Amino acid sequence: RAVEHVLAFMDLKDQGDLGEEAFSHLYEAHFINERAPVLDLKDKEWGRSFAQRLIKNPSTSPKMRCRALFVQGILSGDPTTSLPLFAQLQRESPPSARVCELLGSLNGFLQKWGELQRFSLLSLEIDPNFYHSHYTLGVAAKQISDLPKAINHYKTFIEVCPKDARKSVDALFGVAHCYTRLSLPSEGSMGKPPSKEMLAEATKYYNLGVAREKELSPFWGVSEQGDRQILESMLPLLEASGR
Repeated sequence: RAVEHVLAFMDLKDQGDLGEEAFSHLYEAHFINERAPVLDLKDKEWGRSFAQRLIKNPSTSPKMRCRALFVQGILSGDPTTSLPLFAQLQRESPPSARVCELLGSLNGFLQKWGELQRFSLLSLEIDPNFYHSHYTLGVAAKQISDLPKAINHYKTFIEVCPKDARKSVDALFGVAHCYTRLSLPSEGSMGKPPSKEMLAEATKYYNLGVAREKELSPFWGVSEQGDRQILESMLPLLEASGR
């Protein structure tokens, strides 16, 4: 669906008809998936400029103003700039799980894991079926080392998200990362081999992640998370030490 809106935007651009209709297609594409639209710098600059004009114009309708705040926030490229725009959008628009998710993700970029958790939980209160928030809750729990909770959220996301979801690869590697850390001996048990059960789960989810990444890479590229590289080096060493 996001691609359909991108194509509609491009058609209107080719016709020289860059107005509210074209801007609305730009908004819809980014609202569905901020990574789907592949725009050149001129298109992004036009989107930002048009959004700014809508925000400043007192006669802009509330609906278009909210769309402008969203596009301005998405295209800013800077979490510290985007956060106040989405906070303003949250105040002016009806409750939106998507907006809460983006507020959480922006706080996550700034390593504010408590805020990432807060906004992710709020998005699920608004829409219990908003599965992406289970991914962000998994990220937050992993970062604060609540590994069992991270595994539960990642697995929930994997179970309910579409099989071609961009973050499904990262979630699989996230589960593998958590099981790898859980396989390590506790501080008072140094010298013991890693847990074979946990290590087997880590290897299982790592292999699932590699397979899913290969399947989806033509559409989404390779995983941007660091878990894959860490697992690639750690798992063989841990497996060897546990033999």
